[in-house]
Amino acid sequence: MVSRHTDRIPEEFIFHNMGWATLHSLLGSWFVSILVGVTGLVCLLPGMLILFAVMDAPTQSWMLGSWLGNSGIGLFVLILLLPSAFLGVSLLFVGQEIAVKDRNLIQAIVGSWRQCRGHRVRLLLLSQFRLSSKQVY
Repeated sequence: MVSRHTDRIPEEFIFHNMGWATLHSLLGSWFVSILVGVTGLVCLLPGMLILFAVMDAPTQSWMLGSWLGNSGIGLFVLILLLPSAFLGVSLLFVGQEIAVKDRNLIQAIVGSWRQCRGHRVRLLLLSQFRLSSKQVY
């Protein structure tokens, strides 16, 4: 429970629903991770199978053997993973909904979806910038 108290957290809120919040946060992180992963696989596997099923052998060897073909495959993979990224960004605030607003898992998923409405592209760009800034070259 976040409130106007800025100098310290009131005693009644230190352990307020800590067990349930921890359980819901753990289940929420598992649920979001599995859902985003399954969505990525459901979009990626059929797309790649169809792509290589319609190509003849010389085109496949060119796609796999040249940097331009590899770039095309990489772009195709990124396009196929857009639904997974959309879902991941839409459920970005599930943990915060549980911790701050004291909600259960379903309410947190709905709240995160509503909170991200209209800001998904900016959140995606912000999350990618944050991830790329942590990479060590």
